[in-house]
Formats: sequence, structure tokens, C-alpha cells
Amino acid sequence: MEPEANRSSDTVERSRTSGRRRLESAGDLETHHGQEALMPTPGVEPRFYTLEDVATVLNVRVAQVYALVRSGELPAVKLGGRGVWRVDRLQLDAYIERMHEQTADWARKHPLIGAPEEE
Repeated sequence: MEPEANRSSDTVERSRTSGRRRLESAGDLETHHGQEALMPTPGVEPRFYTLEDVATVLNVRVAQVYALVRSGELPAVKLGGRGVWRVDRLQLDAYIERMHEQTADWARKHPLIGAPEEE
């Protein structure tokens, strides 16, 4: 059984964007809590989404979102020294709207055979 002191000094935290779990020491948590004032207000929609966030919204794999971004179909920006991709929520909304329009257009051009006609 793990000693009580070790359990209280380690905390498991779920990452907000990736869902991965990581261990943080109590000292790291104090630093983390001090930085919370710099983070967006809880419950407020962020302007930029990670590729993981977009994959969740679209209910697809991250690899598919990456392919959409790399092809230019879904506009995104690379930020920071590591070049992490971020998708502006307005661009995501516009992409979803375009997909709705394209799907409706396709459905009009490919009616169901034997479907009841509209009156």
C-alpha cells in the first residue's frame, strides 16, 4: 500500500485538450494554480482549437483533421516555436457550413429512387 504522504503529494490531472493524464507534484500544482489567472475564463469558448478539439467537434480522428488542415480545406495557423496547429473557431464554423451546403447540393443532385415526391 502506498504511504499517505506520497498520495497527497502527487495529483493526477486530466489535460483539457488532449485527454492524456499526467502526474504533477504538489509544487507544480502551486505554480499551475498561480498561472490560472492567465488562462481563459472557464466556460468561455476559446478562439482557437487544437487539432484534438476539432477532431472531437467533428467526431473524426486527429489524422483526418490534420489532412484537412494540410490540404487547405480547413484553414489553420501554426503557432509558437514548435509550430503547433490551431484552428480558429470561426474558420471551423465556416468549414462546417460549407460541408452542409455541399451535402445539400449533392443530395439534390442524387435523389433517392422511389422516394415519395414532395407535394
